[in-house]
Amino acid sequence: MAANVYLVSTAKTTILTDFNNLETKSTYQHSNGENTDFQFYAQQRIFVEVNKKSGLEIMRVKEKAQKIDLQRVRKLTIDNVYCVACAKQSMEEMAVGLSNGQVKLYNYHKSEFVHKFSADSNRNSVLYLDYNASDEYIASVFENGLINIYGQRTKTKIDSFNIDSNSTLARFHPTKRFQLSIASYKGAVTIYDVHTKRKVFHAADAHGAQCRDLCMSPASPDTLISVGYDCVINIFDTRRKVKPSQLSYCHPLSTVAASECGNYICVGNLKGELTTYDLRNTKAYLSSKKIHDVGVTRVAFVPMPGDNSAQSFSSSSVGEISGLATGANKSVAQGGVGENTRSHRDSFCDFLDFHANRGQEKMSPRFVPRRDSFDWEALSRKPTSDENRFSLIGKVGGIGAALPNISITPSGDSFDARVNTSDFLKARDRSNSPISPLTGKLSQIKEEEKGNQESSHESSVEGESDKENPQTDMQFMPHSRLKPLPVNFNSTPNRNSMDGILTASNRPLLTSTVGPANRKQSTAQLSSNDSTCVQQALNDLRNEMLERFSQLEFEIKLQNETNKWQIFTQNFNLWNQRSEEIEEIRDCLGVLLQTDPFVNEFLRLKEENEMLKLQLLQQTNNQKTE
Repeated sequence: MAANVYLVSTAKTTILTDFNNLETKSTYQHSNGENTDFQFYAQQRIFVEVNKKSGLEIMRVKEKAQKIDLQRVRKLTIDNVYCVACAKQSMEEMAVGLSNGQVKLYNYHKSEFVHKFSADSNRNSVLYLDYNASDEYIASVFENGLINIYGQRTKTKIDSFNIDSNSTLARFHPTKRFQLSIASYKGAVTIYDVHTKRKVFHAADAHGAQCRDLCMSPASPDTLISVGYDCVINIFDTRRKVKPSQLSYCHPLSTVAASECGNYICVGNLKGELTTYDLRNTKAYLSSKKIHDVGVTRVAFVPMPGDNSAQSFSSSSVGEISGLATGANKSVAQGGVGENTRSHRDSFCDFLDFHANRGQEKMSPRFVPRRDSFDWEALSRKPTSDENRFSLIGKVGGIGAALPNISITPSGDSFDARVNTSDFLKARDRSNSPISPLTGKLSQIKEEEKGNQESSHESSVEGESDKENPQTDMQFMPHSRLKPLPVNFNSTPNRNSMDGILTASNRPLLTSTVGPANRKQSTAQLSSNDSTCVQQALNDLRNEMLERFSQLEFEIKLQNETNKWQIFTQNFNLWNQRSEEIEEIRDCLGVLLQTDPFVNEFLRLKEENEMLKLQLLQQTNNQKTE
């Protein structure tokens, strides 16, 4: 450990000691001799002491000519003061908790009042206050165990929760701005996330007595150290959530502090002793010495001079980082700074910085957003009047081959095609014409029919050889009947045009191969065969449906009988069970009645009454006989 590391501890006096041998370097005597609490500003050697009777005292650790001393900078008189908290980023702001439940913000440099958070109850004192790492939130612990979270920027109360109604102290994590560590009077230790509003870590049996203090270190963000009146030091690993490492001490402990490197801690006890430990080897303490005459109220490590270990989350630092990232050369020159600052910033800050610097021509690669695979901006662009553009996603080879006068230029994932609109207009006019190009003119159709009749008459001379192979007649069909489809015509033809084509193409085949008599005979045979097949299919379907209906009816009846039997058996079993329970209850009541004094007295009176009746009856009989 370096030789210039010091500790500040308070009780009825404030004492500055050397960490190595716990040698006293300076002592400051309080005027009224009361116990005081204090808190350091994170980035300088200035701390604020709170005295419940005299107010606040702003102190500093001054080191000059190899001599270190404690000096009082200023004294502020505030009534009903109970606790104080120093900002982590601001060098001048502090929060003061009052005994009436109010929380006030002050600027000690300008000696002015900033804001006041109203109290929920006038009889609820503020026990402890703490700023988070970015000065965005202030946590306050009240006497009834309630914890309030105040927004520094909005100046409003944003959350209020209760862990176990016995919370006495709450400290924000030095680097994780949403994690709040809470100590309980019952000995529990809890880490609460103020953003998600849930418990991140909870150890209900951390201490057997009151948990007095806890601390974290920026160098070890997952380590939590707590001390209590049960003489135990707990070292938690909040990430693994396993059983903590415990160090036993001979006296009840009241306070603990961790060094900035995370390797050393110092604890104070009710006897006034300070004890230092090395967390890398906890078998024995480094040094121990009695510093105060009474119990130590608070102990803390003095921040190193020129300390930059505290993480800056303020808006000014964000502006400086974004300003460094505006130029390409500057971003390269400040690459190391950008990497360090980025590790402590979240994605939401990057999102804000990107939109704030969106209008700049040059941006750092850190703020350049990732390009989406789908170009959403292309949907909102309107085409210009000079040229008609459209994007063809995927392969457009087939379209380019089918459409003439199209020039296709690949660009990335899309193709820009320039089309001559006059070709589409011409094709549209042809498709919308009253006479379809497939049907042709009426005169052309008549000429084709005449040619078909002549060809059929010639083919009838061939005889049965033509009937056995009628497809050979297609070779003699004139090819002029089917005209090639235009390029721009739709693939779905018109029904009227297709009927005309089929009749024109099939007519010569029928006339050439089948005569009128044979045609009627074949038609009658086909109709009779079709009717018998349809009738047979209907009969088969009817028989199958009847068979399935009968099978379904049988299954329904079987299921009905099964359900009846199950209901009967279940009711019977339930009745037997209830009768057995009733018999057991009757037997138990009989046993209880036999031992009950009231029942015994009632039975005795009943027997005595019967005896009196018999005696009375005997006397009446005797009188009658006399």
